[in-house]
Amino acid sequence: MPAREDRMLQLLTGGSGMEALGGLAALILSILGLVGVAPRYMVSIAPIIIGAAMMVSGMAAAAEFAQAASPQERAATAEIGGGVSLEVLGGISAVVLGILALLNIAPQILLPIAAIVIGAGLAFSANIPARMAELHSGSFAGEPATSRVTGFGAGTQVLVGLSAIVLGVLALVGIAPLVLTVVAFLSASVSLLLTGFAVGGTMTAMLSR
Repeated sequence: MPAREDRMLQLLTGGSGMEALGGLAALILSILGLVGVAPRYMVSIAPIIIGAAMMVSGMAAAAEFAQAASPQERAATAEIGGGVSLEVLGGISAVVLGILALLNIAPQILLPIAAIVIGAGLAFSANIPARMAELHSGSFAGEPATSRVTGFGAGTQVLVGLSAIVLGVLALVGIAPLVLTVVAFLSASVSLLLTGFAVGGTMTAMLSR
């Protein structure tokens, strides 16, 4: 494996590991908030962690996108540029909204909006892991590594993202706002955790070739 590709795979593996770690931390916080342990603080910190995990994952993919040198690689990665941008932008927005809510600035409005933003970021960036795996595997959907990433991540992440958007909208209009917002963060956390593990495992397997 060329040295440049090896470095990029290591970067993506690290990014997916941080994504999984962030998902786990946010999952724990969401559960604590759901059972009533300092819910305002737990629910406000969760989108900060989720947003940070999305930012790290998106920036790792963006670094790979920037390093695509050959015409073939550029053609493959051009499709995911928009998704990467939305993931990073969604992560930044979630962090800012979470910090403002933590400072008790209209948390009943900002937290549901954070759930909507996170959901949109997850939905639009769902195909990034599969496309990255295809870029490095040298083949398409038939590649076992790519199939694992696609099956484990993309479809589920789109559904989770759409669900978070719906839950955020319902919370924003006043339907059980705390519970629905926590459930949105909980589902997003699980998605990040599973996707991070799936991508990390696939990239590790590629590195070992």
